[in-house]
Amino acid sequence: MDKKGARRAKGSGMATTQQAAVLAILLVGGYWFLASNPTVEEHADAMKQAGVHVTLSNGMKMPRMGFGTWKSQPGKVGMAVKHAMAQGYRLIDMAPRYMNEKEIGDGAYGPLFQTEYKRSDFFLASKLWNSDHLVEHVSPALTTTLEDLKIEYLDLWYMHWPVALKKGHDNPDAIQFEDGVSIAETWAAMEEEFYKGRVKALGVSNFNVNQLEELFKTARIRPVVNQIELHPYLPQGNLVRFCRSHNIAVVAYCPIGSPGNAAHNREDVPPLIEHETVKSVASEVGLTPAQVLLKWSMQKGIVPIPKSVTPSRIEENWHSATASAVLSAAQLNRVSSVRSTVPEPVRYCASPHFMKPGVTPIEFWGDDGGELL
Repeated sequence: MDKKGARRAKGSGMATTQQAAVLAILLVGGYWFLASNPTVEEHADAMKQAGVHVTLSNGMKMPRMGFGTWKSQPGKVGMAVKHAMAQGYRLIDMAPRYMNEKEIGDGAYGPLFQTEYKRSDFFLASKLWNSDHLVEHVSPALTTTLEDLKIEYLDLWYMHWPVALKKGHDNPDAIQFEDGVSIAETWAAMEEEFYKGRVKALGVSNFNVNQLEELFKTARIRPVVNQIELHPYLPQGNLVRFCRSHNIAVVAYCPIGSPGNAAHNREDVPPLIEHETVKSVASEVGLTPAQVLLKWSMQKGIVPIPKSVTPSRIEENWHSATASAVLSAAQLNRVSSVRSTVPEPVRYCASPHFMKPGVTPIEFWGDDGGELL
């Protein structure tokens, strides 16, 4: 039901006062969320009405949860994507930098779009890598992605980072920045691919507020999505509010943290899926901790893109999108409260090698504070 429908229902006596409050759903940045603190039943009803998609600012519908392919091992990622597609995932997030697009094309899209599935039923997203920011590199980079994936167009094409690097010097131990091109120039070249029909929408990834405002000054086409790291340890409420105020949807990578990542193990920061509060809520609603974290994202109006190459975990994550269980307002608040149990926001993908000399983390990432409402 749209907003006009909600008002008609209220005016005609079709909804009780309580139901009308539930139907007071706000559409901000393409996301439906409740204006008040609902009961479990009310929240379930509103989520059902919101559907399995979010509506982007250009009218396109993007699935409420996606499947990520970052760090998915060669030899496994093709089968993982096939299994995800079979479970019901329709948003698949990819990137040339993940170095697995050809395997995904050969092992999944190439054969399956010829036999079992229609390409139009999927929302496929990829990215422009940092070393392809020069204007003359943008179109060839997209051509390579499309050829590797064995598709004719992308539903969404991101600028992976607001960072330009020289060709052949994009590895962490050999970074060389490309100063011969601006973000505005790269974006304009990406816009040309939109006009050619090779991409249906443009987005950004890892952009902070200042970088978005700078892009707005020259963009003919504004980004419809900002993909960022987001989870209860890093809610980024201020950035999310800015995006919503400009009709930019938010997609979350690392939505359940980074389980098993030894580089981030700290005694004072337990993995999110092992946090006692998360486990307690999971027990109450009959879900796993990972499913609770994904529910938290979705009920907060965020599109999570969990990744895995393990069939059982792919199924477990997908169940969070299809399970009827929802978190109450109190349970959502408890999951949010885990941020207060760690000394500072936890960023699993800090990427210090992308910071130019003299640039501080706060200058690079922007304000990563604020509660996610």
